[in-house]
Amino acid sequence: MDTNPAIGWVNLVANFDWSRIKSQLKYTPYNGSVRDIWLVQRPICKKVQGIFLGIFQGEMRLCAQLTVSERGMSVMRVSCTGVVYVGGVLSRHAFRKAFTLVELLVVLAIIGVLVGLLLPAIQSAREAARRMSCSNNMRQVGIALHMFHDTNRAFPASGWTTTGPGNPAGKFVGWRPLTLPFLEQSNAFQLYNFSLNWWEGTNLTLAAIPFPMFRCPSTPENSPVLSIIAKNPRPSLTLTLPLGPTDYEAIQGVQPASIDPVFYNTGNRFAVMHRNSRVRMGDILDGTSNTICVVECAGRPVVYRLRQVRRDLNNDQGIGWADSEGPFSLDGASADGSREGCTPAAGCNIAMNVRNDNEPYSFHPGGIQALYADGHVDFVPQTIDIKVMAAQCTRAAGEVITLP
Repeated sequence: MDTNPAIGWVNLVANFDWSRIKSQLKYTPYNGSVRDIWLVQRPICKKVQGIFLGIFQGEMRLCAQLTVSERGMSVMRVSCTGVVYVGGVLSRHAFRKAFTLVELLVVLAIIGVLVGLLLPAIQSAREAARRMSCSNNMRQVGIALHMFHDTNRAFPASGWTTTGPGNPAGKFVGWRPLTLPFLEQSNAFQLYNFSLNWWEGTNLTLAAIPFPMFRCPSTPENSPVLSIIAKNPRPSLTLTLPLGPTDYEAIQGVQPASIDPVFYNTGNRFAVMHRNSRVRMGDILDGTSNTICVVECAGRPVVYRLRQVRRDLNNDQGIGWADSEGPFSLDGASADGSREGCTPAAGCNIAMNVRNDNEPYSFHPGGIQALYADGHVDFVPQTIDIKVMAAQCTRAAGEVITLP
């Protein structure tokens, strides 16, 4: 059995028996850089994590480098360069190289770059998920419109003011209340009183229910709107509960004077759903896959210009999902959203996403979701030419277009 204490110490170090070493040594810092040690006994050395552990006649030294300069049978001269400790307490931290300030800054900089690269990707993934959810909502609406058509042999009007399918009393009724039973909301449909206008009696209480299938997940939350300006024959409203919002609206067609007064007229300007309409599938002569019937018009009744809220402006249309006056025709707007319907030649050549008071508008980057008459949903880019967009908003004008 080897009784040499130096060998025993090295074995402890090699086996990382830190508790025993720690209990046997005292802490003595050594600030020297080079020290020559004459030994009458061969030293025992071990390199651990870049540091040499040397046992010299029972004294432990931690060195950055050991150099043997003289060697004999029983005597050896060893230069210990970069001594760290002499007889120091051996904890785990004693054998690790600490971070320098430069290394720490480099690590932080790398982490910052990685975060900067990952955050946009995460945001993009989230928006892609929201956009998919929005598309699914619109598909549900499209299925409901088709089921209404199968039941009543016509699409619902964008808004009723006279008697028609689903509106026997001839009251002001929007298209969304008529689709409730086909959206698995039969209980709400039973509570709606079709003998009253949508803003009267218990209909106003029902209109406060926020149905998620009428909302786009990308639309930001806003403070509730509890006062609504009048729009004849509806009076101004002071609400206890805010109306359930909607981000999807029927497009009624195009405004001839705003888009092309030579080509469009009262005979060819309309889409699938417009005021008091009874359009059948066979009336869509431009093709159901080419004709838009519902677009995004998000954020109402709060008014937006580009992506900025305008609290100084009011909107009297699209104030809730029950509102019958929300549908609109395509006008086109200027690039800053300050003008609407001034014709493409005069600068109103932007089809969407510059103003949300009765123009196509969404919070998706780059465009809007649109529901076509055949039930499919497509993402329409905001760079689309205004006349190409107008052609998709009419059902029987006979335009010849090339889609982007």
